[in-house]
Amino acid sequence: TGELWLHEIKFDGYRTMAHVTDGEVRLITRGGIDWTKRYGDLPQAFSRLPVAQAIIDGEIMVLDDRGISRFALLQDALAEGAGSKLHFYAFDLLHLDGWDLRKAPLIKRKALLAELLAGQAANAAIQY
Repeated sequence: TGELWLHEIKFDGYRTMAHVTDGEVRLITRGGIDWTKRYGDLPQAFSRLPVAQAIIDGEIMVLDDRGISRFALLQDALAEGAGSKLHFYAFDLLHLDGWDLRKAPLIKRKALLAELLAGQAANAAIQY
């Protein structure tokens, strides 16, 4: 513990990277598979971000009534085609408008991510 440590919540979902390029969105799994179409309406939320290009790392999940991510609910939502239940919890910003941020300190990447996602509603599809 201490100032040199960063703690994050572990969500129970699918690790996914959102690739945004000029309004086009691809949602790529940890295994490199394009699941954009499988995620229903969720990609549209990324196309509204104020960027020309970005790669955002995060977790696709579904929350229960208490706000806890539940993998079984995620699987059910995907099987039912209920993309409106999906949320993307962003936790890292790897590229932004032509800048490769991977070598930047994590705390700076998170600050840029927070700025990019500022103003998202509490129940928005993209969360930080």
